[in-house]
Amino acid sequence: MTTLTRALVVVAALLLPSLAFGLTKADEPIKPVTVCDILSDPAQFSGKNVAVIGIGTEYRNDTPSWLTANGCRVRVECCRVPAPNPLVALDQPVLVEKLKQARGSAPPDANRTWDVFYGRVETREQFEKEHGVGAFVGPVQLLFKGGYGLYFGDDGSHREVVIVGSPGIILTAKEPFKTTVCELVEQPAHYQGKAIEFRSAISLSGEDAPLTLSDGGCSTPARFEVVDPLPDESRNSYQSLNSYVAQDRVVEATVLGRVWQTVVLNGESYFRITLQRVSDVAAK
Repeated sequence: MTTLTRALVVVAALLLPSLAFGLTKADEPIKPVTVCDILSDPAQFSGKNVAVIGIGTEYRNDTPSWLTANGCRVRVECCRVPAPNPLVALDQPVLVEKLKQARGSAPPDANRTWDVFYGRVETREQFEKEHGVGAFVGPVQLLFKGGYGLYFGDDGSHREVVIVGSPGIILTAKEPFKTTVCELVEQPAHYQGKAIEFRSAISLSGEDAPLTLSDGGCSTPARFEVVDPLPDESRNSYQSLNSYVAQDRVVEATVLGRVWQTVVLNGESYFRITLQRVSDVAAK
């Protein structure tokens, strides 16, 4: 069984209501909390395993550095022991209510996506007691073991299951966000880590340099990655795209992939797009 097949089997299990996330009949679904809940009383949550609702920001290795909501934010530290196994089942009514609290006064937004990460809460006092004085950012951090990131809409509708830390296995349970280069440039944080689809003019800006995506007067550097085999049709389209670009020709294409904004040492940034599909390639 391939890695991707195993992942598909796991995710299929995740989406079964009665068996989700490896629950036994004796187990109870976990009641999620918001970032503000934790910061309002850190001592209550210290050392406990919780499912935290927020919007991921400042990604590192495809995992957010922070979860934010309604003016509150909590540091996320990935792939750490003693973080719990990431497979959890959520109490759906509580999830819906907590999403309303996390949204605060912001109006409903059909495009908003909330992250839910299951981890162990650690306060600064607890950290210093166990480890001595060391690197600790913020009053509270969430120790996240890695594994499955869960994503929901404002109404609690399930959006995606993503295997965090394994960008080669990306499983989307909903249609991607259809956007433009201009929207991506104007709202990079909104699309960070999400599957998007857009059409763009694509050109090579120089040897070993990122590609340039252009549309509607907006442009941005980007790099494409292929970490899983593309479907046959997309593979042929991607080869055509590369051929045109290698000839210093501008090409238009429709691209579907997961996007992360990456900042390099000199402060410049580019978008890293893990491709899932390439179609409608045409030289300009």
